[in-house]
Amino acid sequence: MYDFTFSRRLLFLVLLCSFLFPDNGALESQNWAPVGARWYYNQPTWDPPGVTFRLFESVGDSIIDGRLCSVVAGRCNCTYEMPEVNFLYEEDNRVFIYSSVTETFNLLYDFNLGPGESWTIHFDNGDSTQYTVDSVSYLVQGEDSLKVLHLDPFTSDFELGYTVTEKIGGSSCMYPMLGFCDPLTLGLRCYEDEEL
Repeated sequence: MYDFTFSRRLLFLVLLCSFLFPDNGALESQNWAPVGARWYYNQPTWDPPGVTFRLFESVGDSIIDGRLCSVVAGRCNCTYEMPEVNFLYEEDNRVFIYSSVTETFNLLYDFNLGPGESWTIHFDNGDSTQYTVDSVSYLVQGEDSLKVLHLDPFTSDFELGYTVTEKIGGSSCMYPMLGFCDPLTLGLRCYEDEEL
């Protein structure tokens, strides 16, 4: 079982700093991972054999470099040096994730892409991986029409799933997982927020 003590302390510190040192320059609203959003991913287990789940949750907002970010707690099995708490923001249909190592934002998803186009995700240790869009479809949910990027499964050694959905993320995990790791976190069970 993972010890959440350090992550909770870090999250508390970040939330406290965001209230004590607000940045009035960040007035843009956050569409990605609104506070209260939850993702449940299937997590196979070996001992005992079965399936449990990994929970991701948007637990607050924070301002980094003048950008309003969602604070997302959660981590899939086999993620590549990914912290338990991450800061994400959306701009121009692209989702970025903050790297505390390089103190920059790295591209996580690009929903502007079409078939045959690619994007690259950079990791804190200098490695990167590329994803290529095979095709595009749309998921109609109530009044929303969400863009779904179907990924070419042979362009990366890191798993996100076969699809990446606007406002939701990867179908296997929100962050890239090592493809040869066992057992991978597999399959989005459920996503919920106040609108979806």
